[in-house]
Amino acid sequence: MFFSRGKNRIQNSLNMSDIYKEYISDKEKGSVYHIPSTQFMAMCDMYYEECVEQVLKGKTFKLPFGLGEIEITKRKIPSYKTNDRSVDWKTTVELGKKVYHLNEHTNGYNYGIDWKNVTNCRNTSVYRFIGTRYFKRTLAKLVKSKEQDYYERD
Repeated sequence: MFFSRGKNRIQNSLNMSDIYKEYISDKEKGSVYHIPSTQFMAMCDMYYEECVEQVLKGKTFKLPFGLGEIEITKRKIPSYKTNDRSVDWKTTVELGKKVYHLNEHTNGYNYGIDWKNVTNCRNTSVYRFIGTRYFKRTLAKLVKSKEQDYYERD
């Protein structure tokens, strides 16, 4: 399906129900592996939640088939590089001049979910990893509460 507006112009037409159909296509009825779709979805959800929890604990998650790694990155932004900083729009409007976030609550570090693409496949530069809302919000909570610290990476 193609939508002409927005960031994501090309939509992925595959979803979990398509994955389930592919999974169940070669399973015989009565087999241990022939499970209902609700159970399949619940198992997938548990697996994904465990992957997110492990990454949030500071571990690196290696994707199958050599598709790379997902990890939390921490990097120091130099104070002179304003184009790498986010604009504090509330203060900017109040003062009438552009003001940047200083990230004082994290000692000037930026944290993010990073997909390290280490594969030899072609055309991987056109793909990007965007974490789910839960993933990003949980990371922000952990960083703000200083419950978890991550290794600094370049």
